[in-house]
Amino acid sequence: MSIWRYIFFGCLLCFQAAQARPIDGLVLSVPPYLPASELEARFSPLTQYLTAALGREVKLRIAQTNQQQIALLGRGVIDLAYIGPASYLELVYLQGIHPLLGRLEVNGSPLFSGTIFVRTDSQIQALEELRDQRFAFGDTHTAMGYLVPRQLLARAGVSLNDLAGYQLLGGQPNAALAVLSGHYAAGAAKTEVFSDYKARGLRAIATTPPVSEYLFVARNRLDPALLEHLRTLFLALRDSEAGRAALQAIRPGVTGIVPAADSDYDSLRSLLGRELYRNDREIRDE
Repeated sequence: MSIWRYIFFGCLLCFQAAQARPIDGLVLSVPPYLPASELEARFSPLTQYLTAALGREVKLRIAQTNQQQIALLGRGVIDLAYIGPASYLELVYLQGIHPLLGRLEVNGSPLFSGTIFVRTDSQIQALEELRDQRFAFGDTHTAMGYLVPRQLLARAGVSLNDLAGYQLLGGQPNAALAVLSGHYAAGAAKTEVFSDYKARGLRAIATTPPVSEYLFVARNRLDPALLEHLRTLFLALRDSEAGRAALQAIRPGVTGIVPAADSDYDSLRSLLGRELYRNDREIRDE
């Protein structure tokens, strides 16, 4: 490729980045873990709150994939990102540590876990007993619906090949329903999802270690004064009626944004191990 082509494509990327950002404004990106209309409803109160507090427009951008969000953050096309814990680890692996603005606190805790479960009438009591059984995962490469439970099974000596079969069912509630129906002996989901279905007839046989919640990060080279102002605004959301409304819109049960450090995600690094560094899949974070 000639030097003129490099110059052309460099200019094109700069033009696209400029077009993606409002003049004198900021772009907040969220991953596509829900339909676009629902994400707009959940995050518009936050962008409106930040716009009013900063005196400059904060525009919402929904990424097409988690990996696109990571790439756009690295290129400086987006300024802020709401990102899941597994995607955050991928971001750090690919680009290094970015400025952290804070992590979610849900019902008073910045941590969440996953559960491997069976029906209450099942004879299975331990992970080792899942050999030659059918297993229901929530969705491909979700942290608590697939990645971490798969690692727990492996540590118990049960690989995917040791199962009688397994299925990725496109959502963690689907995994709970599949086990309740009797089509699968066991399944995995966030503990929050398990709790929603427990009373219908589910029993936990293993719980993952707790890991840190979703977080907000900023692009590198953001103005330091603006960065500190944003961090202060996020941490103070719980202190006003409008801020609390913005938090509740993101997810029911969110009680605040609390300080975050890269080391908060070391437990998930340890759980995922080499799985984190595979390049043949897209990480998701449900």
